[in-house]
Amino acid sequence: MQFSWSGWKQSAAVRWILLFLFVLLFYITLAPYLLPKTYDIQEGKRMERDVVAPAQIKDDKARIKAQEEAADRVEPIYSIVAMRSEQLLEQIFARMEQLNQDDQVTTDNKVTIYRTEIPQLYSDYVDEFVRSNTGKDAYNDTLLQEMATTVKNQEYRIPEETYYKLPQLTVVQIADMQQVGLTIVRKLMSDPLREAETARTKVAELVNASSLSERKTREIVQELARFAIMPNKFLDSEATSEAKVAAKENTPEVVINQGDIIVHKGEMVTQELYDRLSSFNLLQDKKSYWPQLGLLLLSLLFLLFIYSFLDKSSGLNTANVRYNNAQLAMLLLIFILNLLIMRIVELTQTDTISYVGYLAPTAMGAMLITLLLDVQLAVVCSFLFAIAGSILFNVDSNRIFDFNYGFMTTVVSFAAIFAIHRASQRSTILKAGIMVSLFGSASVLALILLGGELPEKTEMVTTIAFAFAGGLLTAILVIGLMPFFEITFGILSALKLVELSNPNHPLLRKLLTETPGTYHHSVMV
Repeated sequence: MQFSWSGWKQSAAVRWILLFLFVLLFYITLAPYLLPKTYDIQEGKRMERDVVAPAQIKDDKARIKAQEEAADRVEPIYSIVAMRSEQLLEQIFARMEQLNQDDQVTTDNKVTIYRTEIPQLYSDYVDEFVRSNTGKDAYNDTLLQEMATTVKNQEYRIPEETYYKLPQLTVVQIADMQQVGLTIVRKLMSDPLREAETARTKVAELVNASSLSERKTREIVQELARFAIMPNKFLDSEATSEAKVAAKENTPEVVINQGDIIVHKGEMVTQELYDRLSSFNLLQDKKSYWPQLGLLLLSLLFLLFIYSFLDKSSGLNTANVRYNNAQLAMLLLIFILNLLIMRIVELTQTDTISYVGYLAPTAMGAMLITLLLDVQLAVVCSFLFAIAGSILFNVDSNRIFDFNYGFMTTVVSFAAIFAIHRASQRSTILKAGIMVSLFGSASVLALILLGGELPEKTEMVTTIAFAFAGGLLTAILVIGLMPFFEITFGILSALKLVELSNPNHPLLRKLLTETPGTYHHSVMV
């Protein structure tokens, strides 16, 4: 059924309604992509919907927590200190050799001297080791203090009866004992020891396997060797602290990606969660309407762009106009369909497969306007479709436009216009679709190569394939929509006129056969 536009084709009221619908269309279409989402967040209440990150956010509190966890995972660092405790044993044997040869000192006094001096030699040896290494690069001061404390706490207590045996030793016995004792201490101290008792349990076995044959000398050298054995592996607090600091510094930034859910629907808003959202600068006491005003202004600019062209090219305010309300309504419907299809394709787009946007038949609007209205108007509208596409298919919230999609939309729209503006057959639409596919694929490939770092081969091929398929989809949609516009608006497009001028057309052939003389008249038409 053909609609009758007479009576309101030139109506100013209808024109203003159509212009308002243009603004409303642009506003509604672009609002989800340009207006920031707002939430009613109150402490102590549950969220009514998910709170999604509007952009990439650095979560400093989460990073601090991750740093603490990384520091806790650092194992304590133990360092080996070369104690060389065989030197202590040498000092003991040297004192024994000197004191046993002194006839002026009684045996009881010698026992007392040994009981006093031998433990003192142990303590002095440790203190001297700390003093001589303090301030040097070999060991830090904290490690030396830890070493001194640990070594003194693990000092071996020589049995009392051993002190009574020491004055009885001869020089030869002392020399033999010294050779065996030093060998055993060096051997056992060559391994890392956190507990000296671990090595002391092995002394008896090594002494029994030595060259000493006398029971007394074996027993004495066992006790002296155990006394000289010290721990040599200590907790290095300073190195551990440095490792913890390094672990914290190497902890990567905790990033909440755009689109990630920060707060789930139904989650209780606690003070901690409220403070976390506040640290993300997501909380505002007053709602700002500046974005809405900006979007309204952008929509008005879109309309002004279209209206200015229509007014200058034909004069919308005159009675004899090229573009009346019928053409304006047709243009509005084309915009609705084109933007609607772009929105549908955008629903399948994600951050990982953002190239799905190249599948959108963005050139459909330009092709329909060329066939049904005007080539110049199609060129003008192509820029608007390109801007809309760069907004709709943008996946980076840090910017408003993704001009990759805008550039691609401009290229395929111009290719469609130049390929279709002199179409004489409907098959030309399919040829134009192929041109759109080729130019779309070429433009996408150019953008990929200009990006520098090439994506994976599969992704690259898929992206180009989507752009190629978008051109074919454009041709299919245009072929399907052309009869709808021709019937709905009761117009004769250039393609329809060519079809009607064909003598083999059923309607024209019937007219020619049943009405004499009609052929010449039809040719004139």
